[in-house]
Parts: sequence; structure tokens; C-alpha cells
Amino acid sequence: MHSLRAVFNPSNFIYPITARFLLQRPSLDISDVPMLYGLLYSSADDSWKKERTWIIKFLADGMVSSEDWRILKRRHTWDLLASLFQSSTKPEDAPLRAAILEVWRLLPGPVRSILLTQSFKVLSNLTCNAQATTSLILKSALLPWIEMQILNPGTRALGREWISILENILVIVNAPKIETSTNGEWRVIICRCLKYLLDDKYCKCLLFSKGGDTKTIDKSFLATNADAIFPCAVPAILRLSLLQGPVLYDLPTLLDLATTHLGVLEAKIHLDGASSMLWRPKTVIRNPPYHSLTIHQPMPMDDLNSLQQFQHLLELLWRATMAASRKCDAWDKLTVRLLVLGGYFMKGLDDDVAEWARVEVIRNLA
Repeated sequence: MHSLRAVFNPSNFIYPITARFLLQRPSLDISDVPMLYGLLYSSADDSWKKERTWIIKFLADGMVSSEDWRILKRRHTWDLLASLFQSSTKPEDAPLRAAILEVWRLLPGPVRSILLTQSFKVLSNLTCNAQATTSLILKSALLPWIEMQILNPGTRALGREWISILENILVIVNAPKIETSTNGEWRVIICRCLKYLLDDKYCKCLLFSKGGDTKTIDKSFLATNADAIFPCAVPAILRLSLLQGPVLYDLPTLLDLATTHLGVLEAKIHLDGASSMLWRPKTVIRNPPYHSLTIHQPMPMDDLNSLQQFQHLLELLWRATMAASRKCDAWDKLTVRLLVLGGYFMKGLDDDVAEWARVEVIRNLA
């Protein structure tokens, strides 16, 4: 399809390249990635950036099934893309990094505002395939690579997409197999990644240590970014806490950070007419895995008011603290909030979690 678009448009830069490739051979080898090295490492003076972007988009759209992954794996395609992404740190290399992750962003300046349109096309499609994801984790160090990108102030701002990728991994892989193969390290890295994304103080320290100009940094963005992505992180935190394995020593810290962000949301709640605001739809979480076409769709939770969001996130976080192998400070804070919510705001409404918590707390106090 990508080539056919150019066939009917001879003025397109890709037309002579695809035409030459198709006319050089009597049949097309569907078990290979066409024009991979020629376009990825193009030496054309004028159009090499366009050619790289085209082949990367072509790879992203072509990653659909396990058979597609076997073809890409045979040519070490993801390793090539990850290396290019990691080594492209200059401002003029931004289009390349943008093409690999399909991210186009306008960096913040003194007067400019941040503009983000993200689409983690290649990575989101890869992590929707169990075979591809397992291979990338065990053989290509995908999780340490993601952690390195999150530690980079330039890409850390894309928090929602990183969380979606991490949740894809949590859902799509065979957890016992990965747990055995990595000795539990995969859960440790995911936990650290979520902790970095929710820790605004760490983000500021990291940015300043990298030589960031405090005069040109959008401080309001730094102050609200973690709060903005917090609702997306809670389902991933719950999924992580429910996995079997050795104790995650960073999990209590992660839960404490999440509880702090929940307190920020709690401060925004207006209690006027609260009883009529507590209704919520049954489905308020998107179901992973997130493909390239769905990774940017707004969460159903985004349509809820502050009180409804607070109620739902409180229940998810409380369940995460209950699943933790050892008691943490977050459990005390969340249990009190859940009991108050269940005893006062939830009168006349059916909320199994709040009622169960109330009964069990009273039973343990008796």
C-alpha cells in the first residue's frame, strides 16, 4: 500500500526508489523487509531524512502478527531502530527520534507552549504481540531501554504513552515465564519506571542536572505532568501489584507517591451535590493492549468529574495495597478515605469494595 500510493504519484520522493526496487526482480520476497538498509542508512544528500521516516512508518504499519515479527526479528530491525534512537541526541536528529516513536513535539521555550502529538507506533504495535514482546524483553533488553528513555528529560514528558507501553507488557506476556527467566527483575524495572514517572521532584532534579535552563523551563508543566498522568498509572500499578513473585521493595514508595497524587485530586473535589455526582459508568478503564490506533484515545475516566475519578482511583489503589506482600503507609491513608467515602457519600449506592472494606475493618477491630 505504501508503494502503491507512490506509483500513482510520480512526483513523490519515494517513487523512483520503490519503482527501481520492484522492477529489479521478477517476484517480491514476502519473507524479507524490503529496502530496509537502503532507506534506513540512506546516503542521499537531499532526501535521506524523508527516506528514513518513510521506512520507519512502513515498519510500524507492517507489524501486525507473529509472522511479521519473525521477519523483523530475522533482520534485527528493532535493535537497529533502538540504536538509532539512542544515538540521535542532537536537535537536528529530532525527526528521526520522532519517526521511531512517531512523536512530534515542539520543545518549550520562553514564549512557546508545549505541543505534543504522540503516537508510539512501532513500539506499541510490537508490545501488542506476545512473541515479539517476550523476545524483546529477554534478548533485546527492552525494559532497561525504556527505563533509559524515561530517565531522559526529553522523552520522559511522554508519560501517558510510556505507561501504556508498560501496561501492554504487563498484560501481553506470559508472566510466570518472564518471572523465571529474569528472576523477577522485569517487575523491578517496571516498578522503577512508574516511580520515576510519578515523582516530579526527581524529574526536576534530573532536568537541572542535565544542564536545563531554569529560565526556559515550563515550570507549570513540570508541576502538573505527574498529576496529569497519575490516573493512567493507577491501573498499571494494580496489575503490577497482583503479579506473583518476590517482594518489590520499591512498591511501597510507588504506592505512597500515588497516594500523594490522589490527595491532589482530592483537593479539587467540590462536595456540592456530591450524592448525584457519584454515579459512574461500569467501564472506566481502557482494556490493553493499546495498539498504535488506540494508544492516544482518551481514557473513559477522563469524562468523569473529580469526585467520580477520586472514587474509582481510590478503590484501585486500595486493592493494590491489599495485594502488596507487606503493609505500607499508603494502606492506612487509603483505608480511611475508603471508609469515609463508603459510609457517607455512598449511601444508597451499591459499592462492593467500600462495603467489604468496612465490614472487614470492623471485624478486625472487634
